Amino acid sequence: MGCSSSKPDATAAQKQAGAPEQAGPPDADTKDTRAAAAKDAFATVDKSGDGKVSMPEAKKALEAAFPKLGKYVAKAFLASDDDGSFYLDREEYEAVHACLASFAAVDTSADGKVSVMEAKAALAAEFAAVTIPTTFFLTSDADGDFYLSLPELVGLRQSVAAYADADKSGDGKISMPEAKKLLVARFPRRANTVAEFFLAADETKDFYLSLVEFSSLMRTFASFTKADRSGDGKVSLPEAKKAVANDFGEGPLKKLTALFMEYDGKGGDFYLQPKEYYALHKALAA
Repeated sequence: MGCSSSKPDATAAQKQAGAPEQAGPPDADTKDTRAAAAKDAFATVDKSGDGKVSMPEAKKALEAAFPKLGKYVAKAFLASDDDGSFYLDREEYEAVHACLASFAAVDTSADGKVSVMEAKAALAAEFAAVTIPTTFFLTSDADGDFYLSLPELVGLRQSVAAYADADKSGDGKISMPEAKKLLVARFPRRANTVAEFFLAADETKDFYLSLVEFSSLMRTFASFTKADRSGDGKVSLPEAKKAVANDFGEGPLKKLTALFMEYDGKGGDFYLQPKEYYALHKALAA
């Protein structure tokens, strides 16, 4: 998301906690300022120096840094915990810290949500090289009220940041090799499922992913990783129920068994393969 100018009289305690700067207009130093603050914050929280922080550690530090967003921190943590380990590595923690700082600057009413246009302007300011269509935000607006919650923004920002990082050629689209390199680095044990997920997300069948397609891939791939706790490359109905409840709440569970059977295309083996899980997840997100 977007950034704000540094608070000139910030105390040492605020800096150590990684407190967000006072809101202000985006400028050329926005992204670098946020990144530097996030790195400092991680170094403070990672007492053991093992390169990761637990949920209680992160929650305590982030609530101290962003007191007005305290009740949303746990959800932001879970949205950033790609592998479902209940730990955040440096990259994940820095991303959620930067997003919280930006969200706090935009969410002036402190009601835990921002308008679609506010979110678009903030992300566009931070990732100027990425063209972000409005439809990208609308797909995450679950209730259609044109507002996005903090967890939704965390997920969207992750997608844009990853997209900007993966697009090494700078052509505004992600090739299969670019996507595979990023996903294998983030989910090393899932290398054998990347190609299947890519092809499922590539709706135009041009072997490139737009930002919207890439975001859908990232969101579903992370969900599949969390759901497949056994690591066998497929998701059972009980695993799917836990993942769906985490991603969409309890509402869809009533119809999940029927949907699961509908998308179980392997003759009713009671497991969803990556392509099948992608289709199910997309249907629930629609």
